[in-house]
Amino acid sequence: MIAKDSNRTGPGVGEPPAPSILGPACFAGMSARRYGFTLDWRDALAWERLPQELAGRAKAIWIVSILLAGLGYGLMTDLLPPWVARVPELVQVMVVLVLWWGLWALAMAGLQRSRARRRIPLPLAIRVEASDDHLKVDWGGACHVMRPETIRQVVLTPSHVFVEDAKRLLILPIGAFGGMADMAAFADHWQEALRDPEG
Repeated sequence: MIAKDSNRTGPGVGEPPAPSILGPACFAGMSARRYGFTLDWRDALAWERLPQELAGRAKAIWIVSILLAGLGYGLMTDLLPPWVARVPELVQVMVVLVLWWGLWALAMAGLQRSRARRRIPLPLAIRVEASDDHLKVDWGGACHVMRPETIRQVVLTPSHVFVEDAKRLLILPIGAFGGMADMAAFADHWQEALRDPEG
């Protein structure tokens, strides 16, 4: 399962940065492959929608929703018309579970969208320098280096590569690459580097 820190904001940490034109200082003297792209909240939503362990607010909502579903089932026979009592109990339970699942899915979708909009509230220009042993990233003029020994996970999906370290989440959309094969090769390299950080 993928564990994510729901308390961070912006594209990984701190206050949400404003879009900016990238200066040359971050990449001075570098001779690696460069990626340039713009992210918006929909890219962050792709991260939020990945399977994850329930934590914080999401876990609280899940527990409360289970309790409310049980309470609703207990009150059903008292509040609904008498003919409901003639419905088999198994059918009643199934109806309650379907209603609970629907409400849970709506609540989670809203929470995911809220997190995504907090992470990237405005379109954000990103530049990445990819060397064999590190990634140098410019977030709105702030330079950050990601190395195998500090990277927590590299996640490949059909639309994005996500590289997370202790401070930031780097989101690279497929549009930053030459295609799926190029994106998969990038992810494979950093997943291998993560397994063997000493190289």
